[in-house]
Amino acid sequence: YFYPILLFLFAFLLYARSLTFGLSYLDDYDFLLGNKVFFSDPGNLPRLFLTHVSITGESSMYRPLLNVTFMADTLISNALGLSSWLIPHASSLIFYATGTLCAYCFLIAAGINQKTAFILSPALLSSML
Repeated sequence: YFYPILLFLFAFLLYARSLTFGLSYLDDYDFLLGNKVFFSDPGNLPRLFLTHVSITGESSMYRPLLNVTFMADTLISNALGLSSWLIPHASSLIFYATGTLCAYCFLIAAGINQKTAFILSPALLSSML
């Protein structure tokens, strides 16, 4: 379990500084702040699967799970009384570290040795994002 734990910690610590960043006011504003009232109501969950990614704006992208994470982030932020950027940054960081770990596991399942998989998995994940 040494390599998976080290890999998760490495991926997490590499981007941990992002937890101190505020909103970018590019898509953060549109997706998080622009839809905060919508995401604050758990009753809107079914609507996330019936609309495009920007909910209130125009878009041709269908990304319901992205919006589910935004809703979860908003609900957690509201419940804990935290600023609107900390929880989304933390969840993205955890998703990234977990995705890196999944890439490692995929390489191991494909027959790659542990050391090579450890080296390749962060590089592969970054290219997939």
